[in-house]
Amino acid sequence: MEACHSVTVLMPVYNARKHVREAIESILGQTYTEFEFLIIDDGSTDATPEIVCSYTDPRIRFIRNEENRGVSAVLNQGIGLASSGLIARMDADDISYPERLEKQVAFFREHPEIALLSTWARVVAADKTPLRTEKWKSQYYYYNLNFACWIYHPTVMYRRSAVTASGKYSTRYAEDHNLWWQMARNYKIHNLPEVLLDYRLADESLSRVTRKAEYEAAQHAQVLRNIRYYTGEGFRLSHHEVRCLMLDCEPVLKEGIMAIARCFRKLDHITGYILAMENVNRDEAAIREAAYFKKEWMLSFFAGRLSGPELIFLLISLGCWKKAALLLSAKFSQPGSVAAHRNGKIREAAETPPETAKAIPRIPHNPPEILPVPAGEARPRWSVMIPVFNCIGYLEETLQSVLLQDPGPDIMQIEVIDDHSTDGDVAALVTRLGQGRVGYHRQPYNRGSLRNFETCLNRAKGEWIHLLHGDDLVKPGFYGEIGNLFARYPQAGAAFTNHIFINEAGGELSYYRSLAGSAGLLPDWLARIASRQYVQPPAMVVKRRVYEHLGSFFAVHFGEDWEMWVRIAAHYPVAYSPRHLAKYRYHRNNITSRSFLSGQSIRDIHTVIRIVRQYLPRDQQRHLQKAARRNYAAYFANTSHRIFTEFRNPKAAFTQAWRAWIMSPNALTSASMLKLAGRYIYSMLRKLPQTDERRPYSTNPTHH
Repeated sequence: MEACHSVTVLMPVYNARKHVREAIESILGQTYTEFEFLIIDDGSTDATPEIVCSYTDPRIRFIRNEENRGVSAVLNQGIGLASSGLIARMDADDISYPERLEKQVAFFREHPEIALLSTWARVVAADKTPLRTEKWKSQYYYYNLNFACWIYHPTVMYRRSAVTASGKYSTRYAEDHNLWWQMARNYKIHNLPEVLLDYRLADESLSRVTRKAEYEAAQHAQVLRNIRYYTGEGFRLSHHEVRCLMLDCEPVLKEGIMAIARCFRKLDHITGYILAMENVNRDEAAIREAAYFKKEWMLSFFAGRLSGPELIFLLISLGCWKKAALLLSAKFSQPGSVAAHRNGKIREAAETPPETAKAIPRIPHNPPEILPVPAGEARPRWSVMIPVFNCIGYLEETLQSVLLQDPGPDIMQIEVIDDHSTDGDVAALVTRLGQGRVGYHRQPYNRGSLRNFETCLNRAKGEWIHLLHGDDLVKPGFYGEIGNLFARYPQAGAAFTNHIFINEAGGELSYYRSLAGSAGLLPDWLARIASRQYVQPPAMVVKRRVYEHLGSFFAVHFGEDWEMWVRIAAHYPVAYSPRHLAKYRYHRNNITSRSFLSGQSIRDIHTVIRIVRQYLPRDQQRHLQKAARRNYAAYFANTSHRIFTEFRNPKAAFTQAWRAWIMSPNALTSASMLKLAGRYIYSMLRKLPQTDERRPYSTNPTHH
């Protein structure tokens, strides 16, 4: 059949009356209009056919099967009926964004070597409540497709010729995984890094309609076939080992520590086989990175479920000597023990959340989504969002520093987000100081700092967001200076000023050195910020659209701001003013101080350094990671002496110094440990009881 359209949108439907209208209208509303909309009804018994027939758009081509044939058969039927060489998949309960087809067609035209193109997707509930956003990295697809189907079927656009040559849909269940993997053997695949579809977890979804056991068995068989394609049929994998490689690690956990170690070793063998086989999608560096992150995820799973000795044994058996050393040193941390710290996350003190919230992790594993402000809502220029938790003693000064520069409610939103504080009546303080000018929102339970930041960003309505912690403050002129920077450099995604460190009483401790002699866009900012932290949160303002693009804070609660500043620098220019207009308060009860004492700070920075690597150009990754480790090791080595002096906690100080040395063994960190040991020995000698013979001579005339 001669092609008469650029694209065929292929949508099978079956008993989809609840959501099919939204799906159809999301396609008819596309900015790209040169398409055929092929809808095939697979023997529906509800009102789905009548709903489809109610549309008169000439681009719709409706086919109705008399009996249910199954999704694979219907998709193959549609491929045969399509009138164009490009086919875009769509499901009857999902929603395509208006620019989806336009952007995918444009990418195909620019990259004729690509045979399959998917996109990021936002997963929503049946009522469209956002649940999460799936932002899988394209360069990891070739490796990860061997173990799981990372591609959301209704986001896909593919070349009909490549699908036909790959055997089309050939399995009853897991049909998409099988096809994507077959295509990846011979054709280039890619994932467009933009959310272009809402994927609905509705009751009509295939994974919920089909029998779960059959679907899981098909997935298991597919993964085993994938692996043996590289390793050969003689490579032995137990059922539980395959499940573990699919990230269902519970069965192997029950078999014991030796089975877990064996599974990791087999994963290394499989990775070696994949690296050895030529393929159009093969990228050695990307395969190694994907394998590394897969092992890290598995390790984090087992770390939260094994005892301390078991985990140390596992790490040593895998050759992870540094991780094992870190874990051994954790038992010297205060407060807590190996069991409390083995999963690399400190537990913040909190009230027990309600049952509905227990599934939401306090420390998100991926950047939480920041939703756009609904159309029609008033948009001020500024949103000053003030997250607070048990810092009521400082909040009044923080609020006053903002209210002194208040340009009015039409220009600036000011709101306090209280993470269920227990140290006083925050609402009363906000009412007294704000006089109706300052908004107040209290979390229903203590959600943790990162989730509170997420709430702040989603509640912000302004174009520019200043996330001002409840114990920090800004000097007069701060908002004017940032406004000038954005006016002069509209391309900037964020802007910040220099800052001052202050103590508990507000006294100035030190002025941070200037990064440039005058205000402007910072050159080579990504490389600079990736090697060390230069910015404190009260000094930074970020455009809301940047958070909407990149998401909120995640992964750690010490160093989460540094990770965010690097993430922003990887995507946007950043403006800077050398004026010292923000004040960062250092006190013993803030997250920073608590993280130093527990040793969590250095563990979190290890995590951030690994995350930051993905934001850097490949030719700079190794150099900048090494620089970051060196710089932070020096910082933590110096911090160990502060812990020893200010907090009088030798165990925490030695733990910090030891971990600094592990992070970057060099002359400075070695000297720091020796110096700390000398100070400790000297302090112990001073405490020894003195006999009369050792008592020093006294000038007191009464002494004989």
